[in-house]
Amino acid sequence: MHSLQKFVKNSDGSYTIVQKNAPYGKVSGTMMSGLLGNNPWNTPFSTAVKMMRMFNEDKSGNQAIRAGVVIEPKILDYLGATHGDDIFQKREGDHEVWPSDFDDEYFSGHIDGLMPDGAIVEIKTTSRPQDWTKGIPVYYHIQASLYAHFLNTDRIVFGVGFLDRNASADPDRWTPTKDNTAVIETTVMDGFDKMMEDAKEIYRQTVLADRTPVPNMNSEIDREIVRYLDAQLWNDDELMSQLELVKSLNDRMAEYKGLEDRLEEAKNELSVYMDYNDVPELENDSLSVTRNVFSRTSIDTNLLKKDGLYDVYAKKKEYKSLKISNKRK
Repeated sequence: MHSLQKFVKNSDGSYTIVQKNAPYGKVSGTMMSGLLGNNPWNTPFSTAVKMMRMFNEDKSGNQAIRAGVVIEPKILDYLGATHGDDIFQKREGDHEVWPSDFDDEYFSGHIDGLMPDGAIVEIKTTSRPQDWTKGIPVYYHIQASLYAHFLNTDRIVFGVGFLDRNASADPDRWTPTKDNTAVIETTVMDGFDKMMEDAKEIYRQTVLADRTPVPNMNSEIDREIVRYLDAQLWNDDELMSQLELVKSLNDRMAEYKGLEDRLEEAKNELSVYMDYNDVPELENDSLSVTRNVFSRTSIDTNLLKKDGLYDVYAKKKEYKSLKISNKRK
């Protein structure tokens, strides 16, 4: 997941492209809400970094995205809409390289479909119905409003499929009904022309100027990207220095390992004594040791597998670790 661009870090924490190796993206419906700070999943900084091809998320294993690809055509048919694939240029390969459905210097986008009366159709699939309880999320309304603007219509229809765990895992079996699919009619957002001008200005001052916004270090989204970008800025000397630091700390940890093992043995011996003699607490002038008993409820995974429920509720999480070993001389 190495950056396609060569960049440097500025004193204010932003980054500047010094060698452009890949074209920048335009302001899509999704990117527009991010640049404007109206997207809970992206910040102005993370959005600009992605548009500048400095950071690309690997979405190949994203179950929700795979489910959306399968389910979107079903909802379009449920609405009686014409599919975007049947109206605009052929869409092949990765979503990032699809041609825009309209031509503009700053903006781009891909329209899901059109109703017979010309209304824009925007399809969404979600396992988070709580996001829609107060109406259309603003970041989705921005996206659809952009598409409606360029197709010269004021009308928008959202088709929202609410997915449970089974639908996300096996989208081929999912069928839209009145119980699991919401049809929401709306219009272009008030003040949208001003929002477009604001997005264009941010785009000109950052992306087109080869400079990212300053990251918000209170945001975990930005902190993660900063860690990723900074790791690419190390030179050979800095990398060797970091390796030496890791080796030094690893050696010191090995020295303490014997003490840690002996400490555990001593604690176990005290625990046996306290259990056998029913002593709840021991102390001297500088130390207090208290015996506590805890209970814990666990899940019997074998019974879940026997009942065919394990795969339904199991959640896989990937962990990364470093194994550090001294070289043999």
